[in-house]
Amino acid sequence: MSDVADKANDLAEFYLNNTLQNMQDSPGLAPRGTCHNCREPLRDDQRLFCDKDCADDYERFGAPTV
Repeated sequence: MSDVADKANDLAEFYLNNTLQNMQDSPGLAPRGTCHNCREPLRDDQRLFCDKDCADDYERFGAPTV
């Protein structure tokens, strides 16, 4: 017989698996010729960010709203 804790654990596992599946299905960022954080032009069209600081900021704060 399942109790409230078992049901909560099942629900948490469901949401975790759903989120992980959505992340795997997501195409992610694509190179666009500019930094995804500061929008500076990039010489290498395959790069996503101009440097590690911009990559870290993007990961920490998300896409800029400007």
